[in-house]
Amino acid sequence: RRNRGFAAATATVLAARVVGLGLATWQWRAAVASERKARESEFNAMQQLERSNELLGLIAAGGALDAVRRSDIAGTRRELALLKELGRDGRFAARLARAVSDGSLGQPLRGHEDMVVSLAFSPDGKTLASGGADNLIRLWDVVAGKAIGEPLGGHEGVVSGVAFSPDGKMLASASADKFAKVFNVETGKHIQSYEGHTHHVMDVTWKADRTLLASAGADNASKVWNAETGEQARTISTYSKQVTSLSFVGLQDNLLSSSGDKRVFLHSAGNGNPVREFAGAPDYVYRAASN
Repeated sequence: RRNRGFAAATATVLAARVVGLGLATWQWRAAVASERKARESEFNAMQQLERSNELLGLIAAGGALDAVRRSDIAGTRRELALLKELGRDGRFAARLARAVSDGSLGQPLRGHEDMVVSLAFSPDGKTLASGGADNLIRLWDVVAGKAIGEPLGGHEGVVSGVAFSPDGKMLASASADKFAKVFNVETGKHIQSYEGHTHHVMDVTWKADRTLLASAGADNASKVWNAETGEQARTISTYSKQVTSLSFVGLQDNLLSSSGDKRVFLHSAGNGNPVREFAGAPDYVYRAASN
C-alpha cells in the first residue's frame, strides 16, 4: 500500500512537470510567433515606404500618369487613387518637377548609413532631428543644410521616434531596443534613459511644461515618465495592439494616441483614464495628430 501511494505521488509530480513543460513550450512558441509577426509588420511597412518614395520620384520626374500605369509599383488602391488625383491635369506633377529641377526643394541631407525612420523640427524651426535604422540620431542646421556635430548614439535598435522638448534644449528618442532616451541638444550628451517597455518603443512626446515624458510601445502600452528622474509614473493599457503614436495636446494633461487595433484615444496622463475614443478607422492607424 505504501509503495502504491509513493507511485501515485511520483506520477502526480511527473504529470505536473510534463504539464509545466508543455505550458512553457507553448509560451515560448507564442513569444516567437509574436516577435516574427512584429518583424513582418515592420518589414511590410518599410516596403510600403520604399514603394511610396519610388512613386514620388516618378511624379517629380513629370510622370504622374505613367506612374499610375505602373501597376507593379502602385501596389495599393490608395496609392493608385492618389496618383490619379495628382495626375488629373498634370499641374501638381509640373510644379513638383519644377521645384526639383530649380533646386527650390533644397538638397538632400546625407549622413545616415541606413533608412531614415523619424524626423522632428525644433520649436524655433532652425534644427531638424532625424532617427535612423543605423541606430543613430543626427541633428541638422535647416538653413545651412549641414549636419550639426557628431551623431547621437546610445541606442541598439532603430530610432523610431524623436521629439524636441518645448524649450528646444532636450531631444527625446524612441527605439526598437525598448528604451526611450533624452539627450542635451547643445552638447549631445545622453541625459536619461527610460526603461520599462517589453517591446519596441514606437514614439515619444513631451508635456508642455517639460515635467513629463510619454512613450508608445509595441507592447500595446503607453507609459508616462517623470522626465527629470526617469521614474515611471503610470502605464496605460487600453489597446490590444501596438501603440503607434502619441502626443500631448496643447498645454493640457491629455495624451492623444493611435494604435494598430484601429482605434484612437484621448487619455489623461494624470490618472491614465480614457477621456474620449475616436472610433471608425477601417484599418491599422499609424498616426494621430491634433492642432
